Amino acid sequence: MKFRPAIVLLALLTLLSFGFTSVRAHADATDTPPAYAIAQRLLGESNAARDYARALAAANKPGPDLDVHGLDGEGNPASDPNTASYQHHLSRLRAAMAADQYLKVSASATYGHTIYAPEACYLAAIVQKYYMHDNTAAMASLQLIENKYSDVAFPEKAQALAMKAQLANQINYANKTTFPGSILYSVMDFFVHLTGAKPYSYALAILMISVLVRLAVTPLSNKTYKSMKEQQKLQPLIKEIQAKYKDDKELIGKKTMELYTEHGINPAAGCIPMVIQLPVFFTLMYMIRLYQYQFVAGTFLWIGSPLSHMFPSFLATNLSQIDIPLMILYGGSMYLQQRMMTPADPQQAEQQRTMAIMSPMITVFFTLQYHLPSAFVLYYLVFNLLSMLQQKIYMKKRQSDDLKNNDLSTPAILLNGNGTNGAAGKNVSANGNKNANGSGEKIYGKPEPKSIEANGSTKSGSGQTSTPSKTQAKKRRRQ
Repeated sequence: MKFRPAIVLLALLTLLSFGFTSVRAHADATDTPPAYAIAQRLLGESNAARDYARALAAANKPGPDLDVHGLDGEGNPASDPNTASYQHHLSRLRAAMAADQYLKVSASATYGHTIYAPEACYLAAIVQKYYMHDNTAAMASLQLIENKYSDVAFPEKAQALAMKAQLANQINYANKTTFPGSILYSVMDFFVHLTGAKPYSYALAILMISVLVRLAVTPLSNKTYKSMKEQQKLQPLIKEIQAKYKDDKELIGKKTMELYTEHGINPAAGCIPMVIQLPVFFTLMYMIRLYQYQFVAGTFLWIGSPLSHMFPSFLATNLSQIDIPLMILYGGSMYLQQRMMTPADPQQAEQQRTMAIMSPMITVFFTLQYHLPSAFVLYYLVFNLLSMLQQKIYMKKRQSDDLKNNDLSTPAILLNGNGTNGAAGKNVSANGNKNANGSGEKIYGKPEPKSIEANGSTKSGSGQTSTPSKTQAKKRRRQ
């Protein structure tokens, strides 16, 4: 099959990307990273500014309230360093700079493989939580330890794991109780408890939500498939236009749009339903992100199995972690879905074939980079499979209806302005019959009954006998 090389290439690139992102740390480094030393100095300055701020507050020199950018209520920058608010802001600023320097150690090509890397992530989380009061950023720093250094032992590892569990509980509680995210959280929680809140219930909840969403957007998707089908019927006539006006691209576009207008087809009709569905997709992505700390208890097939605990860098041990095989399957489903939706226009079809290969690769790469939970990937994998199934059923049904209605012929078209189909004095409909009144109007409904004479000519219901031309005979054979 044609898609196999692309799938193999996608799998190889995925594994290669994962190999670059899952670097193992080793405890054989002796030199302290420069960024680590700079972060320590900045943290010392942050502590000094915080202590000075407390002393100024005790001396009744609070100063104006400042925002995160160091601006007062009127938008003016703080100018008096001998106020508590100024020193508090300076302390937060130095702390943020220290956290950035700590994270540079983890991202460094020189020190990213050393024991300093996970330790720097832990110190960055401390600064972000206790100095900057940013639990989300602190959780992201601790997540780096799990994603890149889960099998590395460093002195503060136990404290880092305990801090991560504490932050997960705090963020999960905030997601559960803060409006409007609490509504989406409750929806996911309802489906999980509907199936018993067991380890497999989390995957079942995702499957049920995928099916319900797929059913909800079915009318919009059918409009997209209908537009594709109608454009495919006009493809032979579009090719005729392109051949006739091959030296004038502007005229080709104009004649093509006239063709679409004549047959009541909007080329953008297939895109509009997809755009309408985007808010639904982003809402579901947000819902899964809100519930991601509950997915720690979720399993699915090999995810969470004993095999996954043997290869934690390749297989996810729960639905909150990234899973490489699931990611490859998701990329393959994206490729197949886009190939099934190849547009009728040859130029657009060529672009679609390129995008069918590039889009999955880009998606897989960024998913690996940002370590999206496998619960999110599972939802979109199921959704893509259901979309392909729906498209196949819809197209098969339309083809069956066309056969019943004898509507597989190509609609008629006027290729030039004098009402002819490329030859003077002839107005030929799509089924090969000349229009009786010579007006070039399309013929709808069933053709007149014809009898076949011994010489191969046909006799219409009006008693007139005509001998089919070679061109008409070829058209009938193609139909």
